[in-house]
Amino acid sequence: MPSFNSTAVHTESIIDAAPERVRAVLLDFDKLSTWSNRQKLLISVQTQRAGTEDVIPGVEAQIGDAAVIHSAQAGHARAEVFVNTPEKFGYSGTFGGCTAHHWWEILAQGPDRTLLRHCESYDGGVAILFWWPSPVRWFVQNLFSGFDADLKDAVEKAPRKGND
Repeated sequence: MPSFNSTAVHTESIIDAAPERVRAVLLDFDKLSTWSNRQKLLISVQTQRAGTEDVIPGVEAQIGDAAVIHSAQAGHARAEVFVNTPEKFGYSGTFGGCTAHHWWEILAQGPDRTLLRHCESYDGGVAILFWWPSPVRWFVQNLFSGFDADLKDAVEKAPRKGND
């Protein structure tokens, strides 16, 4: 339930591809910089195994593993993976007195159609900055929309492999 100390931002888009394909492109962090080029919401993401800090593919991340994020807006941040299932991938971290939970839901809408829901919730004193109709909220929402459009283009234009 929303409170004075929490809020959320989300976008939704339809991608004309199977959910498995959307997830594969989204979590192939090594190739992120080749397609995420509009507003640089995410310049790079690196997932690391908890305890060893060995770099691992995003699709192999487990709850508790680290996500090291670099964005043009927030700089560098270290977060913790809290979910990695075929339908959802997310991480959370604390910055500036606020805990942010960032995730994507990858939901089948048919065999070759996916609803991508891109979400971030904020808990803590600075959450008020993300309330509606704050310009910060709209700025973040526009960043998400740009990222989602880049992902859609990358997924729909990429050559298909095998039975994909």
